[in-house]
Amino acid sequence: MTAPATTVDLDPMPDVPPIVKRLQVAAAIAFVDPPPAYNIDVTEYDVRLQGWADSGLDQWALSHGLTLEEEPPGRFEHWSGRINGVWFRVSVGRQS
Repeated sequence: MTAPATTVDLDPMPDVPPIVKRLQVAAAIAFVDPPPAYNIDVTEYDVRLQGWADSGLDQWALSHGLTLEEEPPGRFEHWSGRINGVWFRVSVGRQS
């Protein structure tokens, strides 16, 4: 017997502060398609995720349509974009 498909209702909630909307989207994604991150930070402006180089978080970001930001080489790759109307910023450690 297979488990029923999990769905999440992300309809707008009237008169709810922006941070609550971001919490709703972050929680829904964490249960439906959990990111392989070691840190998830929800702010009034965005949802930020951090992951190790070999965690697969870069593939998760790519599969959700986030864009790799062009920047000088550093310790992290940075991805960003909107998921369900909420800005996501993803930092993935680079292999050394």
